[in-house]
Amino acid sequence: AEILERQTSGGSPSQPALLAYHFSEAGDVEKAIPYWTQASRQSLASFANQEAVEQARRGIKLLKAIPESTQRAGQEVALQSVLGTALLSIHGYTDSRVRKVFTRAQDLCEQIGDAPQLFQVAVGLWMYYIITAQFDEAYGLSQRLLRIAETTDNPAQHLQARYCQAFILYYRADFLTAKSHLETAIEGEVEDCDYASQSASGDDTRIHVRVLLALINWHLGFPKTAAKQAKKANAIAKKAGHPWGETFAAFYSAWFHQLRGDAKKTLAYAGEAARIAKEKGFRFWMPLVGFMSSWAQNRDASDVSKPLEAEGVEKMKAALDLYRGIGVGFGMTYLSFKLAEEYIGLGMHEPAVAELETAWNTLQSTEEDFFKPEYYRLHGRIWLARHRESSEAEQLNEADTLFRKALSTAQNKESKGLELRAANDLAEVLVLQGDSAGAVKLLSGILHRFDEVDDSEDCVRASKMLKKLKK
Repeated sequence: AEILERQTSGGSPSQPALLAYHFSEAGDVEKAIPYWTQASRQSLASFANQEAVEQARRGIKLLKAIPESTQRAGQEVALQSVLGTALLSIHGYTDSRVRKVFTRAQDLCEQIGDAPQLFQVAVGLWMYYIITAQFDEAYGLSQRLLRIAETTDNPAQHLQARYCQAFILYYRADFLTAKSHLETAIEGEVEDCDYASQSASGDDTRIHVRVLLALINWHLGFPKTAAKQAKKANAIAKKAGHPWGETFAAFYSAWFHQLRGDAKKTLAYAGEAARIAKEKGFRFWMPLVGFMSSWAQNRDASDVSKPLEAEGVEKMKAALDLYRGIGVGFGMTYLSFKLAEEYIGLGMHEPAVAELETAWNTLQSTEEDFFKPEYYRLHGRIWLARHRESSEAEQLNEADTLFRKALSTAQNKESKGLELRAANDLAEVLVLQGDSAGAVKLLSGILHRFDEVDDSEDCVRASKMLKKLKK
């Protein structure tokens, strides 16, 4: 081992794992540990995550032979950070081992004091809290990250901290404040900065910032700007070449295009995310991309009036059940609402109501409010469908009440995207009630307040209805 070490003296060894192994076998713990750290980082950088896990664990095991000290704690933090990132890539955000590792690393940072690794470790724990829908804990950590970043001149920390804060604000439907954080983060970007250095998943945080901003701008009525931001995120991801970042960008772009009702683009991005996730063993992403793909495949882009097929909806249900089964909590309201909408399209009202109530219970317990108006709108769709079958005025009135509730909730949340959806459905009811003028006024008003109008499903539906009513 010493001969190999002398051969690389003055430079970084090309085979740190070999040196770590030999020094470990020789019982030279103090020399072995830094090489295990270097080897695990090298494996992580080349996406050899299982090797990184094994190497980090060997280093941590050796540390037990060293008396406790600040230096020892610092060495363990470095190894635990690598271990946490590698486990996250293999098993996903929700795995209890990920939480345990990042919690241990944070405890060590607290013992050390102002440890350089504290920020990234806290990001890892924040990520775990987000995915498991422990939003209060996640918000508290995001506040702490902002305070830490404000004491440094590290642009990567500033970007990461604002992203963490914006992410939780997005899910709690504070779209304007979330957007402000993200735009401030982008304004502060500088050249020659490693924006992956503070990310717990090891990829470029600029990717995350832009896809999140795309989703927010969809809500706020800037769909064209949102599309540009999603496209930019994918460009950054491809240039960086980090598989997790590429998967993240592709999945969130699929989600953005699902919001637009664009099945073709949703399928393309979901397929790209699935390809990378399968190749790299990112099991966390598979149910999500399966859900998106099944939704897209159940639509005929050339004939939007074509009925849905039950088999496609059941595939969505299976993907959602699998996602729930791995312990994920965040995003569940949106997914349940989307599945409920598909059931309504099939006339399967009983399972639709069940999904709506599941989503509502999750919303109540987590305050995941970002698609709250959909709860009222989709219940309204059920009442409208019942009215079409029976022609009973009471059912039409119930649909009217629910659509108005969805509309006012969307307005309170400042989501023009969801407001337009509710307005489209309410306009349909107004026409059935003989108030075509009211429908025209409603749709004209919301479209006029949109800063940008694109060819998304909701915009096209509103424009077509207006054109028909004005004849």
